[in-house]
Amino acid sequence: MPDILTLDKNDAALKKMAEAGMLWSLDELIDQYAPKMREILPKEILSNYQMADGKTYQFTTWIQGEAWQKAAREYDQIVGTNQPVMTVRKDYYDEIGRPEIKNMADFIAAVKQMKENHPDKIGFYPADGSMSADEFGKSAKLSHYGIQMGLSTDFAEKDGGIQWVVRDDKFKEPMKYLNEMYLEGILTKDPFIDTKDVGKAKIEQGDVISYCWTISDGEKVPGDNPETTYEILPPFETYGQIRTGAGWLATVIPKTCKNPERAIRFLEYLASVEGHSDVSWGIEGDTYQDPVAGAQWHMVDGKPVLLEEYVKDKNADWGGVASRNGLGEYWIACNELLWNLPWWNDQDERMNKFNEQFGKYVEFRPELDIQDPSPESEEGIIRQKAFSLLQQYSVKMIFTEDFESVYQEFIQKIDELGMNKVEAYWTEEYKNKAK
Repeated sequence: MPDILTLDKNDAALKKMAEAGMLWSLDELIDQYAPKMREILPKEILSNYQMADGKTYQFTTWIQGEAWQKAAREYDQIVGTNQPVMTVRKDYYDEIGRPEIKNMADFIAAVKQMKENHPDKIGFYPADGSMSADEFGKSAKLSHYGIQMGLSTDFAEKDGGIQWVVRDDKFKEPMKYLNEMYLEGILTKDPFIDTKDVGKAKIEQGDVISYCWTISDGEKVPGDNPETTYEILPPFETYGQIRTGAGWLATVIPKTCKNPERAIRFLEYLASVEGHSDVSWGIEGDTYQDPVAGAQWHMVDGKPVLLEEYVKDKNADWGGVASRNGLGEYWIACNELLWNLPWWNDQDERMNKFNEQFGKYVEFRPELDIQDPSPESEEGIIRQKAFSLLQQYSVKMIFTEDFESVYQEFIQKIDELGMNKVEAYWTEEYKNKAK
């Protein structure tokens, strides 16, 4: 194996390698060769990813831990342009007198009224592509739409343990509302058939009354008429997003590494402010020349800020600039706070408003970053079969005249599979995380 290895943090190979004694524990290498590293690392790296032996083997990156959360709220960055929102055509909403929409029932009533005025239009369209034939039902989270009703994880806590959220009203209620929209003629089969590009075109042409997507895609101007702008609705009473803040990549040092001292010292450097400055921010200075020669950033009131000219060039050709200067591409030890800090701008009034509206509904629950069983294990095989049933029955639940019967049939099927064994596995993982 290479001296340093990076995988997705959820890769089952990580646990297998650690249990087989193939990896150095970070704790051991830090204590022996890089003791100051404990002061540098976000605390979650060494506390949230411990194995059963109490040791941490993986250097997990992109963690939205306590330090990140504190800074993100300070700079109004908890909610970004990718935050899920509900959107309606402003002109149609004006036509019906702009009734208050506080929940999904209000939303359906308003869209039904708009649909009656414009029967040729599609009432509701999940525009993130999550309800396409290939994607719908792969997860019980229901993507952007689910968050409108507080559904954002496959897990539900019950009696100190974990059950699959499909058993919970957090899943059942959003599905019932989709079924109601179908029965009312608001939800058609279009989003289940269309590609994402086709759905986007329908919105931009003004063929959709309401849709669910993100802030950045939530204020389209369909056609050539600026009077038909879509507007973003305030969050529903049920809105809720659970984030684990759990990161993305995991870097490990195999026991075959020829120089583990050098490897851990290299990771220590990358994790430091100096290292992040070198590999993510670039050259400090006040006069911009070009993306390679710098400068790319300077300090403003104690905060690193990217130079305006560099941001313009970077956004115009992100991949091209990165290939020339390499900045921001060394992710193997990336600290999400240090990576994002130069990009954050708390002077953006539009995003400040959205942070005020939606930010309070974001909750961080790292203990719900639960590892799935190995695919070849009994629990892993049951999980795969159960998720295949979810894909099959999710569509049936929506396009039916008898939602309750279809839902109960689905629950019976997963019980017959032995889904309780998977839930027992998840519960054990959850309890280990919550220690």
